[in-house]
Amino acid sequence: MIFLSAFLSIAVLALPIGSFAAEQQNSDADLVVSIKTTGGLCPYGDCSDEVKIFKNNSYLIIDGEGRKKSGRLDHGQLVALIDVMEKTDFSVIKSQRFMEQCPSNYDGAQVVYHFYTLHGVEDVDSCQHQIDENQPVFKTLSSSLEPIL
Repeated sequence: MIFLSAFLSIAVLALPIGSFAAEQQNSDADLVVSIKTTGGLCPYGDCSDEVKIFKNNSYLIIDGEGRKKSGRLDHGQLVALIDVMEKTDFSVIKSQRFMEQCPSNYDGAQVVYHFYTLHGVEDVDSCQHQIDENQPVFKTLSSSLEPIL
């Protein structure tokens, strides 16, 4: 979680204004993954950002000030991400409860993942579940996001 949170925090600080093709062509019905990060203090107030990855390889990043960045993921990375999501046993991930105080209560970040699988949406909240970054789904997600953040 620290790895992904650091990427998201750095990414939103330097979001350029760009094409909004991803936003215009996609709806939430087209989502593969969405990641919402909240908590901490940013120059504009409470930190927040959201990353959305869509079935057509596009992505959209929205920072706490509403700035948007969009583009396209590598097709192979998207296929690998979807494949690992479909093979993930989310009940195992969710069985690892987060027992500490949520980091967003003390200037840290809370990350909520929404994985859109063939079996439905799997929600994983870092303040409810201990995120193991060594789980294939989180490793694949991080490597997919690395080039765009």
